Amino acid sequence: MQSLHLITITDGYLPLAGTGHNTIRQYKEKYTQLALGDNVVMFHTVDSGTNEIIAQTIEFLQVSAMAVGTLDMICTHHGPKNHRWRFHDEISSFQHEVKQFYPDPVTTDEEGNETIQMQPDAQYCAIYF
Repeated sequence: MQSLHLITITDGYLPLAGTGHNTIRQYKEKYTQLALGDNVVMFHTVDSGTNEIIAQTIEFLQVSAMAVGTLDMICTHHGPKNHRWRFHDEISSFQHEVKQFYPDPVTTDEEGNETIQMQPDAQYCAIYF
């Protein structure tokens, strides 16, 4: 059993513990080793541009379930069941929000032109507490 430290972005203290909530992350690096029963220390912060932690907003959580797949697959199946999303624009809006944290890699050619390397098959995980 491991203990993983995570940061979540929130306007205020919105606890995840005890509510069956989750977080969606790109499935790479530290998330590939995460298993059911692992402990998670969740820190809350006001925006993604700062490392400032909101006072008294640390949660100790335990992983109860995980789903791994493409962002489209996770949002299509996760959204209606967990957020009561019924419309495609709600799912697309959420996917866009998640992708802002995990932008597609950009390559630059010899002339300085940038090209975005779209990764539609990138894997994500929904971690449930």
